[in-house]
Amino acid sequence: MAGHQSFPRGDLVDVSAFDNSEDSDIIIKFGDHRVFAHRIILRISSPYFKRTLSSLFSIAKADVYPLDGDDDPEDVLAMLRHMYGMRYNQHPQNRSIFPNAVEALKGYIRTYHVADKYDCPSLRNSICSLTRSRLHRMVSGNELAWQEVKFFDLMADLELRHVFVDWLADTFYTCMQLQSPKMLIKNGMFLDVQCSTRLLLKLGEKSISGPSW
Repeated sequence: MAGHQSFPRGDLVDVSAFDNSEDSDIIIKFGDHRVFAHRIILRISSPYFKRTLSSLFSIAKADVYPLDGDDDPEDVLAMLRHMYGMRYNQHPQNRSIFPNAVEALKGYIRTYHVADKYDCPSLRNSICSLTRSRLHRMVSGNELAWQEVKFFDLMADLELRHVFVDWLADTFYTCMQLQSPKMLIKNGMFLDVQCSTRLLLKLGEKSISGPSW
């Protein structure tokens, strides 16, 4: 899914079209929210919506498209805003709701889960960039809300997990003094085979060049 580079750029979309009934040809329903949307924007922003809205199933022609599941409505709204040009890493509402770095990371992971579920590549890319920047400003792994990595097992796209793995390699000695990451790694909740290989290679590179942790 990460390879759909032809999909999105909300910078080509007029942000005033978001949740605007004018010219809207579909309503996205989730929780208590109903957002006026446009099929063409959904389709160019997401391979998921392109497949679904181009299918022969009745939902493809329905006036209301329900997004099922227990996703936080704010995360779904963030994805839709992003599709309409209100970039996730720039929109003020996405920054103001997080009181601290840990809550921000938790929010990034949750929104990434939604972007993975509905296959929005440009949102995933924005979140990876934000997460990478946020992690490198953190003092230690003790600040990280490790329990949020449970979402990684639910994701098809591995890029955000790779961001965390690379950061873990950079802070390995510090993180291994903490109980939470040790237990997650031991229980197989954080590192699958691919990520374990990535971590070992990163640590190997650092041992050759000299440890920085």
